[in-house]
Amino acid sequence: MKRLLLSAVSSLALLSAGAAYAQTEGSAVRRSELGYALIGPATADGVSIVVQSGGENNASVAQTGTLQTSVVLQTGQANAASVIQGGEPSASGAAALIVQEGAGNGAVLEHLDRLRGVLSTLSQLGDANLATLVQRADGAEAAVIQEGDENQASVLQDQATSSALVSQQGSGNVVSTTQMSESVVEVEQVGFGNRATSEQAQDSFASSIFIAQIGDANIARSIQTGGESGTELTQSGEENISEILQSSSVGRVEVSQEGSSNTSNVSQMAGLGNETIVSQLGMSNTARVTQGSGNNSATVTQDGANHSAVVNQGGGL
Repeated sequence: MKRLLLSAVSSLALLSAGAAYAQTEGSAVRRSELGYALIGPATADGVSIVVQSGGENNASVAQTGTLQTSVVLQTGQANAASVIQGGEPSASGAAALIVQEGAGNGAVLEHLDRLRGVLSTLSQLGDANLATLVQRADGAEAAVIQEGDENQASVLQDQATSSALVSQQGSGNVVSTTQMSESVVEVEQVGFGNRATSEQAQDSFASSIFIAQIGDANIARSIQTGGESGTELTQSGEENISEILQSSSVGRVEVSQEGSSNTSNVSQMAGLGNETIVSQLGMSNTARVTQGSGNNSATVTQDGANHSAVVNQGGGL
């Protein structure tokens, strides 16, 4: 990811002639024939490059601190990008890259508070895509890549060594991910109208969430409040729904849905070392697993249509 950013900086520097561009010192507004760019103050070793092609594109960049780099490239019409990098006066590091191709795309990227060694990337190919990426921690990395139309992505990271990757291909897909601990999340959506939500609370340290949706109108939701837990959720087909809640620690959940209109609900509520595996192949299957104490293991396999399974383990359930 870091090599990609440095390569983009070098390439865009060659394209800056005749386009919106700002030097590293002071602030300036530059107007090319086809767009505007507002560049805020970039101090010390900060670098900011903006290239706009098309009509009515807008870019706003503000940088403080040292060794900060920002690159915005917009091709098309009516795209809007904002990059805010800052933190304490002694902050160092940080980098941002926003690339938008098409029309009507909107991107917001922020680095604030304990800014140090942060790296982010936003890339949108298509029309009317929206992306917001906020990082308030040192050492965090994040990338949002959207290809298609009317996709939405929101990423919030508020802890050191967090990592987030969001990739969407298609139209009308929505991703919302929040990390308040040192954790990892990856979300991939391919299709139309998919919804994915992930939340990792402050106590869910060393946890991971992986969500993959291929198809249309699938819904996935994963919430972790316990530490050292892992979730892998895969949906392939149409209108599948899966919800996972892990409030216990050292838990593991794997859910695989292939087909249409399958529903899965997994809750790991207490204890340590719980494991749940749910596999649904077909249509209109329903599975519910609740684990209320530690060291429980449950496996549900449904192949066909209209099956129903309920598993309750531990804690007087």
